Amino acid sequence: TQSTWGIIRKMSLSQLKSLVWRPIVPLIRVKGPIDNNMTYRVEQSLKKVPYHFASALAVVINSPGGSAVQCNIICKKLRNFSQDHKLPLYTFAEDVAASGGYFILCAGDKSYADRPTWVGSIGVVFMWAKARKLAERLGIKPCDINKSDANLISRFMYPLANPPDKREHAYLHKTMLDLQTKFIDHVESSRGAGIKVPVEERRDKLYQANVVSGERAAELGLIDEVGTYRSVLGKKFPNVRFVECTYESRLEKWRRVYGGAQTMLYEDMEPEARLTDLPQQFVQELSGACLLYTSPSPRDRQKSRMPSSA
Repeated sequence: TQSTWGIIRKMSLSQLKSLVWRPIVPLIRVKGPIDNNMTYRVEQSLKKVPYHFASALAVVINSPGGSAVQCNIICKKLRNFSQDHKLPLYTFAEDVAASGGYFILCAGDKSYADRPTWVGSIGVVFMWAKARKLAERLGIKPCDINKSDANLISRFMYPLANPPDKREHAYLHKTMLDLQTKFIDHVESSRGAGIKVPVEERRDKLYQANVVSGERAAELGLIDEVGTYRSVLGKKFPNVRFVECTYESRLEKWRRVYGGAQTMLYEDMEPEARLTDLPQQFVQELSGACLLYTSPSPRDRQKSRMPSSA
């Protein structure tokens, strides 16, 4: 039989590389409502991606949506990063990728979802709370100075503003339709060729803010296939190693490190609890997260040492 060294000498460079090198796929998670904070998290996550050694970039989405502007910004950041570093971009829906979550899902070169995942909701909604009557009871009288349409939305979303009249309602509806059109254009440009519904039927069947399962989404062409990031990328890149690149704040990192302690509220700590009694690593993480815990003053410490007079 041939010796191990003899076999290795006959192997090509690509075969040798496969023995010592595992494909790396960085993983970024988009979880929760999409706002400017989420955009910052994605931006910081991209800075952690080891693109020199990566075979692809995977983005896992679990979001019901959010700001249309921030969704668009996140999509551009992901696409630009993918193109600049020549990395294929794969997007995956976890529990839900609805509205803005689906907007980001469409940014991938290939998009996937699990069978029971909620996908879709290609629509626009305005939601706000009104407290004008409560303010009137408290003697607060809001004053509307600018009545131009240019400031209508920002003024109307003010909690103490009056309900919209017919003209204002029509203007808001027109604005929503404009946003809806931009959303549809984004889906068509990203997935138009893969959508299996005839063009003339798409507005009624797909673009009425309907939510479907991942399996149904694959049938309609809203995603490429059913699957999770592990099952899909495990087939595309055998022996793949996932590198978690999702940005974590210091507080989030502390919660992950200390596990069950994350449910403890500092306001509920017993009066006897002292910052000096905690482990040093715990204190450093706590201080780094800018969580304030008021330690007793020297006078309070002295009182606690004095015996009771009872």
